[in-house]
Amino acid sequence: MKIKDNKIDSKFSIIAQNFQIMLETINGMRDDITVFLMFHDDDVISEGKIVAKKIKLVGKMVEDQFNPVELMGICLYAHCELTKDGAIYKFYTNRALIDGVEVPAKSPEDMFPLIMENDISLVVKAIEEYYG
Repeated sequence: MKIKDNKIDSKFSIIAQNFQIMLETINGMRDDITVFLMFHDDDVISEGKIVAKKIKLVGKMVEDQFNPVELMGICLYAHCELTKDGAIYKFYTNRALIDGVEVPAKSPEDMFPLIMENDISLVVKAIEEYYG
Protein backbone atom coordinates (compact mmCIF):
# COMPACT_ATOMS: atom_id res chain seq x y z
CA MET A 1 0.00 0.00 0.00
CA LYS A 2 2.85 2.40 0.72
CA ILE A 3 4.09 2.21 -2.89
CA LYS A 4 0.63 3.14 -4.15
CA ASP A 5 0.52 6.11 -1.75
CA ASN A 6 3.92 7.27 -2.99
CA LYS A 7 2.69 7.07 -6.60
CA ILE A 8 -0.31 9.19 -5.65
CA ASP A 9 1.89 11.68 -3.78
CA SER A 10 4.20 11.81 -6.80
CA LYS A 11 1.32 12.34 -9.26
CA PHE A 12 -0.04 15.36 -7.39
CA SER A 13 3.44 16.79 -6.83
CA ILE A 14 4.06 16.54 -10.58
CA ILE A 15 0.76 18.32 -11.29
CA ALA A 16 1.73 21.18 -8.95
CA GLN A 17 5.26 21.39 -10.41
CA ASN A 18 3.96 21.47 -13.99
CA PHE A 19 1.46 24.18 -13.12
CA GLN A 20 4.24 26.27 -11.63
CA ILE A 21 6.39 25.71 -14.74
CA MET A 22 3.45 26.85 -16.89
CA LEU A 23 3.12 30.05 -14.84
CA GLU A 24 6.87 30.70 -15.09
CA THR A 25 6.66 30.22 -18.88
CA ILE A 26 3.78 32.70 -19.06
CA ASN A 27 5.75 35.22 -16.97
CA GLY A 28 8.68 34.90 -19.39
CA MET A 29 6.57 35.71 -22.47
CA ARG A 30 6.74 38.96 -24.42
CA ASP A 31 5.12 41.98 -22.78
CA ASP A 32 2.62 42.39 -25.63
CA ILE A 33 0.99 39.01 -24.88
CA THR A 34 -1.78 38.83 -22.30
CA VAL A 35 -2.63 35.36 -20.99
CA PHE A 36 -5.83 34.52 -19.13
CA LEU A 37 -6.21 31.36 -17.06
CA MET A 38 -9.75 30.43 -16.13
CA PHE A 39 -10.72 28.20 -13.23
CA HIS A 40 -13.85 26.95 -11.58
CA ASP A 41 -14.37 28.00 -8.00
CA ASP A 42 -14.89 25.77 -5.01
CA ASP A 43 -16.49 26.39 -1.62
CA VAL A 44 -14.58 26.75 1.63
CA ILE A 45 -16.92 25.40 4.29
CA SER A 46 -16.68 26.08 8.01
CA GLU A 47 -19.22 24.86 10.55
CA GLY A 48 -21.52 23.76 7.74
CA LYS A 49 -21.62 27.16 6.00
CA ILE A 50 -19.86 28.49 2.92
CA VAL A 51 -17.45 31.16 4.17
CA ALA A 52 -15.17 31.68 1.18
CA LYS A 53 -14.36 30.69 -2.38
CA LYS A 54 -11.12 29.24 -3.69
CA ILE A 55 -9.76 27.91 -6.97
CA LYS A 56 -10.88 24.34 -7.59
CA LEU A 57 -7.87 22.09 -8.07
CA VAL A 58 -7.54 18.34 -8.63
CA GLY A 59 -7.42 17.34 -5.01
CA LYS A 60 -6.74 18.25 -1.40
CA MET A 61 -3.11 17.19 -1.68
CA VAL A 62 -2.46 19.71 -4.48
CA GLU A 63 -4.45 22.38 -2.64
CA ASP A 64 -2.39 21.81 0.51
CA GLN A 65 0.91 22.12 -1.39
CA PHE A 66 0.09 24.76 -3.98
CA ASN A 67 -2.01 27.91 -4.28
CA PRO A 68 -1.86 29.37 -7.82
CA VAL A 69 -3.43 32.66 -6.66
CA GLU A 70 -0.24 33.38 -4.70
CA LEU A 71 1.75 33.26 -7.95
CA MET A 72 -0.54 35.57 -9.94
CA GLY A 73 -0.56 39.35 -9.83
CA ILE A 74 -4.19 39.56 -10.89
CA CYS A 75 -7.06 37.25 -10.00
CA LEU A 76 -10.53 38.40 -10.99
CA TYR A 77 -13.62 36.67 -9.63
CA ALA A 78 -16.58 36.39 -11.98
CA HIS A 79 -19.98 36.66 -10.35
CA CYS A 80 -23.48 36.37 -11.77
CA GLU A 81 -26.30 38.15 -10.01
CA LEU A 82 -29.85 37.18 -10.94
CA THR A 83 -32.39 40.00 -11.00
CA LYS A 84 -35.99 40.24 -12.15
CA ASP A 85 -34.67 41.73 -15.41
CA GLY A 86 -32.17 38.92 -16.03
CA ALA A 87 -28.58 38.09 -15.17
CA ILE A 88 -25.92 40.69 -14.42
CA TYR A 89 -22.34 39.52 -14.89
CA LYS A 90 -19.45 41.30 -13.20
CA PHE A 91 -15.88 40.89 -12.03
CA TYR A 92 -14.73 41.45 -8.48
CA THR A 93 -11.17 42.74 -8.66
CA ASN A 94 -10.10 42.60 -5.01
CA ARG A 95 -10.97 40.55 -1.97
CA ALA A 96 -14.60 41.17 -1.11
CA LEU A 97 -17.62 39.65 0.59
CA ILE A 98 -20.53 38.54 -1.58
CA ASP A 99 -23.48 37.64 0.64
CA GLY A 100 -21.05 36.93 3.48
CA VAL A 101 -18.75 34.75 1.34
CA GLU A 102 -15.16 35.94 0.84
CA VAL A 103 -13.90 35.83 -2.75
CA PRO A 104 -10.17 35.51 -3.53
CA ALA A 105 -9.88 38.32 -6.08
CA LYS A 106 -6.80 40.52 -6.21
CA SER A 107 -5.21 43.13 -8.43
CA PRO A 108 -2.71 45.99 -8.12
CA GLU A 109 -4.02 49.04 -6.31
CA ASP A 110 -5.97 51.42 -8.57
CA MET A 111 -5.82 49.15 -11.64
CA PHE A 112 -9.56 48.45 -11.56
CA PRO A 113 -12.60 49.52 -9.55
CA LEU A 114 -13.65 46.96 -6.92
CA ILE A 115 -16.49 45.74 -9.16
CA MET A 116 -16.44 46.05 -12.92
CA GLU A 117 -18.30 44.88 -16.00
CA ASN A 118 -17.49 41.30 -17.00
CA ASP A 119 -15.75 42.20 -20.25
CA ILE A 120 -12.27 40.87 -21.05
CA SER A 121 -11.58 43.74 -23.46
CA LEU A 122 -12.03 46.21 -20.56
CA VAL A 123 -9.65 44.10 -18.46
CA VAL A 124 -6.99 44.10 -21.19
CA LYS A 125 -7.38 47.86 -21.69
CA ALA A 126 -6.98 48.54 -17.94
CA ILE A 127 -3.89 46.29 -17.75
CA GLU A 128 -2.28 48.01 -20.75
CA GLU A 129 -3.02 51.48 -19.31
CA TYR A 130 -1.72 50.52 -15.87
CA TYR A 131 1.57 49.02 -17.07
CA GLY A 132 1.96 51.49 -19.95
